[in-house]
Order: sequence, then C-alpha cells, then structure tokens
Amino acid sequence: MELSYIELPVKDPEALRTWYVTRLNLSVISESRDHFTLAGPCGAAIEFRRGKPLENPERVKLAFRVDDLSSSLKRISDGKIQIGPKKTERGRIVAEVKDPAGHTVELFQVELVGIR
Repeated sequence: MELSYIELPVKDPEALRTWYVTRLNLSVISESRDHFTLAGPCGAAIEFRRGKPLENPERVKLAFRVDDLSSSLKRISDGKIQIGPKKTERGRIVAEVKDPAGHTVELFQVELVGIR
C-alpha cells in the first residue's frame, strides 16, 4: 500500500496554489475549478479543494525535506518564521512557517553527523 495524496478543504485554493508553486517549487499535476493537486519530485501529493476550511488549520503539519534549509527559508518565509531553525534530537534542523490558509509547513534538513 502506498499513500497517494492528502486532501485539505480551503477557502481560497488559488492563493495556496500560487504560494506552493512559487515558494516550494511544487508542480500542479491536476486541477479543476474547485481544486488542484500538487506534487514534488517524489512522495505523496497534496490536494487543496474549495470547501469549509478546518477549524484549526495550524494543527495540520506538512513537512518537506530540503537540502539547504537556510536558502529554502529565504524563499518561503517572508521573514515570518514561526519556529526555528532549531536542531532536534533526531539529527534534523527544522523550521516552521504558515501557508496562506494557516497550515503549519515544516522544512527540515538532515544533518550529516560525522562528515566534514
């Protein structure tokens, strides 16, 4: 079994489409008047569908692994970093921002321990 996509209801799909395409470089793989589906080079897709938004959108966390956290944060955050960057006990450096709908977007970089 393989996770294919996650669907989230949102008030303004177009604002999210623009944000995820320009800030995270995700590609639109499917769209209609009321929804669109995004995907990166590998992994599950995200579908944003016009509908009643979640009461607590910040409780949804979408995590993306990046090669260079610093560069990614400059492109994505507009200076509005909610958390981090900080190191975790699992060997990651993480930071969190909010997308236009209020979902938590985590960017993380895996630290290469013992490599110089």
